[in-house]
Amino acid sequence: MRLKAYAPWVIDGPINGELFTTYIVKVLAPTLSPGDIVVLECVPISGNRLSDRNAL
Repeated sequence: MRLKAYAPWVIDGPINGELFTTYIVKVLAPTLSPGDIVVLECVPISGNRLSDRNAL
């Protein structure tokens, strides 16, 4: 099993739905391999978690 934690993206200020989705698409998704598991905590950052899930 491969366990890794990253903090590759730092923003100045609070995150919103647009920034969160950008992070998923531009930063997180390219690092994933088939079979990797992504856990997204149910924090109402974006207000529309379905669009973030579809981004993966």
